Amino acid sequence: MARAFNDKTLKQVITEILCAYGMEKRYTELDIEAHYRHLVGEYISRKTRDVKLREKTLVLRIESGPIKEEISYQKSLILASINEQFGKVIAEDIQILG
Repeated sequence: MARAFNDKTLKQVITEILCAYGMEKRYTELDIEAHYRHLVGEYISRKTRDVKLREKTLVLRIESGPIKEEISYQKSLILASINEQFGKVIAEDIQILG
C-alpha cells in the first residue's frame, strides 16, 4: 500500500494547525516579542514590561522615560524590522505606555 505525500512544508502545516485552533494571533505576538527583544537589545528589553499587538498597533509598556524617548525616535526602524521579519505588514504603528 503506497503512502500519499503532501507537498507542504512543516511551517505551512504548523500555520494551518495554529489557525484551526485559533492560536495564530498569540503565536504571532510571541514571535514579535522575541524579535523585539533581539532587535532592541538586553538593556531596553529589561525595561520593557509588556509587548502586545492590537489591531496592527504594537503596544509597548516601558518603565523608563529615557527609553520611551529612544523608542519613539526609532519607531520606523522597529516597525520596518518587524514587518520584514514576517514578510508582510504586521504592525503599522507603535504605542508607548508607561
